[in-house]
Amino acid sequence: VQAIGGIYLLVELIAIVLFAVRVLPKAVRVDWIGASPARHLATSAVFVIVAMAIYMYLVVSFLRDPTADFEASIPILVASDHSTCVGVITNLVFALALSLAADRRSIWPWADQVVYWLMNVGLVVFAIGLAAEVAELKRIGAPVMGIGILLGLALITMRLRASDLRAAEA
Repeated sequence: VQAIGGIYLLVELIAIVLFAVRVLPKAVRVDWIGASPARHLATSAVFVIVAMAIYMYLVVSFLRDPTADFEASIPILVASDHSTCVGVITNLVFALALSLAADRRSIWPWADQVVYWLMNVGLVVFAIGLAAEVAELKRIGAPVMGIGILLGLALITMRLRASDLRAAEA
């Protein structure tokens, strides 16, 4: 089992290095202050690395000591899951939807900044709270992240309903 885990870890590490070399340089050059779908896309790329680093840490821990208590690693695994689900998938979906409705950025233009920062800062605080098992951080991060996501869904809905999807053709 350890040999298979080692091979998996090696292949995963190669995939992360390839991803980091090809995608992260473009992500780092994104305007992090300006409201754009590219910022959500870049953030998802960063969270891919974060989520995989957490996961690889757990795999290495179990390869080093197969008798380790799995129960103790569950909070870290849950933090990795949230980094993947919200950090990667939600940011990707928001990037795509906001790109499709780019012709209607005049609808709630202030909300782009609010959605991005609430969702991602809330996620970071929540994930730290999960990994460290600090209830107060989870109580702060979860609603902040949730409000950001709900506001983002409302923003995307309003813009897509008003859009003729001309931005999709570009």
